[in-house]
Amino acid sequence: MEKIEKSPLDPFVKWFFPKLLPFVPQWMSANAITSIGIVICFLAGVSLVLTGYSFIFYYTAAILFFLTWVTDTLDGVVARARNQQSRLGHYLDHYGDSWAIIFIGLGLYLSKGSHVLVGLICCVIYLMLQIDGHIKVQITNTLELPAFGPTEIRLVIFLAMIFAAIFDPGAPLSWWPEITGESGWLTQALGLQTGMTFLDVAGIFVCLCCAIGLIAETWLMIRRFGRMDRGGRQ
Repeated sequence: MEKIEKSPLDPFVKWFFPKLLPFVPQWMSANAITSIGIVICFLAGVSLVLTGYSFIFYYTAAILFFLTWVTDTLDGVVARARNQQSRLGHYLDHYGDSWAIIFIGLGLYLSKGSHVLVGLICCVIYLMLQIDGHIKVQITNTLELPAFGPTEIRLVIFLAMIFAAIFDPGAPLSWWPEITGESGWLTQALGLQTGMTFLDVAGIFVCLCCAIGLIAETWLMIRRFGRMDRGGRQ
């Protein structure tokens, strides 16, 4: 399978993570690293839920979420370097990504003041993007990661956690009360009982952008695969 990386952070990832190999014990397999990452992601979600007790848990969740990026990248580096690539590893890696979406998507919006409905919308949109990517891999035997891909999305989520801790620890956003306040039109349209937080507004904005991208992607893939079926070139 061919892999095409367009991420601006890819050169750093390929330079930095192989340098961590000497620090990974020989007994720790790539699959073990993947499994540890899934557990850490679950703990990050729990930390987000606990932000109702203290905004400090935003920082805890951010650190844990950063570690999930480390494990999700390092497992592949270890697997290739130690010849540990396997069907089980492929399954754990991709299925673990799905669980990570659930843990973080729901955890973010079960945090203080936010609304779980927004989290569910975010999870659905992201899982649709993931399904689209897997289908394309099966058809084209090529994994093509966009410039704004999983690494960049993780960075945005990490920064959102930090921003929420510093500027908006669960309080309704006061920037556009006519839109996001308790009586705002967007709040009312979503059927929410309280004003929307920074995380709510950020999530809706990202979902809207992703939905537009997903519609455009669907149209392009229909045309592309239609031409392939008619004997045209990719």
